[in-house]
Parts: sequence; C-alpha cells; structure tokens
Amino acid sequence: MLQNRRALFENIVKNLKNQKDDDSNIVVDVEDDPTLYLDLKCSYNWLGIKLTEYELTKNKLLAENFVEIKKPTGFNIDKEMKYRTCTVDNTMSDIMSYMENWYPPSSIYDCWKCSQVFDLRFEGMEMSEISRILQDVESKKNKNEGMEKSRRKLPVYEKKMRSSNPTGSGKSTQVAQILLKHYITQGRGGKFNCIITQPRRLSAISLAKRVAQERYEKLGDSVGYCVRFDKVDPRPFGSILFETVGTILRKLSSGFRGVSHIIVDEVHERSLETDFLLIFLKKMLFTGCKIKIILMSATVETHEFENFFEKIKVLEIEGRSYNINETYLDEIIQHFEIIPTLREIYTKKILLS
Repeated sequence: MLQNRRALFENIVKNLKNQKDDDSNIVVDVEDDPTLYLDLKCSYNWLGIKLTEYELTKNKLLAENFVEIKKPTGFNIDKEMKYRTCTVDNTMSDIMSYMENWYPPSSIYDCWKCSQVFDLRFEGMEMSEISRILQDVESKKNKNEGMEKSRRKLPVYEKKMRSSNPTGSGKSTQVAQILLKHYITQGRGGKFNCIITQPRRLSAISLAKRVAQERYEKLGDSVGYCVRFDKVDPRPFGSILFETVGTILRKLSSGFRGVSHIIVDEVHERSLETDFLLIFLKKMLFTGCKIKIILMSATVETHEFENFFEKIKVLEIEGRSYNINETYLDEIIQHFEIIPTLREIYTKKILLS
C-alpha cells in the first residue's frame, strides 16, 4: 500500500506542469486501478474521511436515473403490415365517405365557409328566389363598352369538356365568367359555384382581381380568392373562387359540398398536389358524383387526359402570339449615349417610391 501511494505522489510531483483548471488547481491523470482505489480508501478511513460507495463494474451505468438500453429484438413484419393496412383502409374509407357526401349548391349551405348560410341577403330563401336576385343584380350593372369590346375580341369568347387553349386565348379569365353568366341568364344562378385552381398564389390573386373588374364588382361579391394566409370569400351563391392547389387539398374533408364546377387551370404544370387532385376528382366521378370538371391548359397532350378521364370532350381554341423583345440596360445606354449618375438614380428612385 505504501509503495502504491509513494508511486502516486511521485507521479503528482513529476506532473506539476500539467494542465490547470479554472481554479488554478493542478490536474493529474491517474489510471483506473482497483488496487490503488482500495489503498486510497484505506488511507481515507484511517484519516476518518468517509467516501461514497461505488460499485466498480465494467460496461454498466453507475447513475440510477439512466435507463439501460436493451438489445434490439426481431422486427414483427406481420404485426407492422397489419397495422399499416388497417390505417390505409381507414384513410381510404374516410376519403370515400367525403366523396359520397357531395351534393350540389343548397340554399342552406355556404360552401366557401363550410357552414350554414349567414348572409342576410340570402338567409332563409329558396334557390329559385336566390337565382332571381342574382339575375336582378346582373341586369342592373352599368357595363363598360370598352371592356366588353376587348372581351369579345378574345378567341375563347367565340367558343362558349377538356379545353386546350394556347396562351393568350383568355381561358383563365373568361371561361368561368361565361358559365356564371349562362347560369344567371337561365335563372339558375344560385346553382352555380365554381372553383378555379392556379399553380401559384400570385396568379390566383391577380386573376381574381381582373375577373372582378370585368364583372364591374369588387372582390368579395361574386369573385374571391383563397391562398395561404390570405383569402376573400365571395357570396354563397353564383360565385367564382380562385384557389391554389394546396389550399384546395386542405378542403377535401368537405368533399366539395355545394360546389358545382371545378376548373383545373394550367394542368400541364404537373406536381404531386395536382396529380393527387386529379385522382380525387376521377374518384368522385367514378362514384356517380354530378360535379362538372373542366381541365384547361395551353400546352399539353390531350391523349393522356383522354385516357385518364373516360368520355372526355376536347375543345381546342386558337390563341394569340405576342412578340417579346429583350432589351438590356447597356443597350439603352449605348443607344441614347447617356450614363446616369448615382445621384440621379437615387433621386428618381425616391420620387417613384
């Protein structure tokens, strides 16, 4: 025992230049030696110093709060597959129930808020009376002849189904308007509620504003939009709602109750969300749902969708081509031979803002 302690003290003396901790105490590395531990324990007992008892065992946690990790057991593939199959079946049954619960626009249901109708203009009215009110509102509008003339020049206006329309035909702004006006003039405006999907939120908002302007209304009357973190709901009946595909998928739990038409615009921009929406719509048609589906695109092969949707009708409309010129800043500077100073650029920027 004395030899072991002497060796320990010699080690401390030799390593006086070892690292020091924050309290400037000398730190000495001592090898793990059970014999040395017992010698030190005897010395502390002789000096009357009581040490904490620790059981020196290898490969075992000393603290009581730690949990010993058991060895991995075999993977029960039968149990796991049974659970996953049950989960998938429950999910599919929920989706099928959503499809079966679809019904056309009703006089007591607001499809945009998924609740009872609280609009005082239509509350407690029959669908025929609601359609008559919408017809009166449409007939009292003061139309702009210039706006109407520009609309009549659009190729889509001449051919009022899968609609394959090139860029510039006016399909995104005119198709839903033509359908809404047709329903209103036929005295069935209350039975028309249309959703138009857009791949991007900016296009959904800008198209909603444009269509509302062409209908001589403000957003929230017969035209609205719904994107992430922002929405403007239109009236409960005889209305058009522009939405992104993501926001529509979040409404699948309602089963599109109260919606009569769904227009999938820019269907050629394939994505996981768009493909899932098309699968859901096909399932709805397969269950006998009477909802109307319109697919619109500027550049897409119609054969793919003719094979996917049975008995689909294709309507092709001629478009317009617009020349696009690219002009760079250095070309403008060389043409006018003027180089603006930083002060001029900064001043004009402030005035424009």
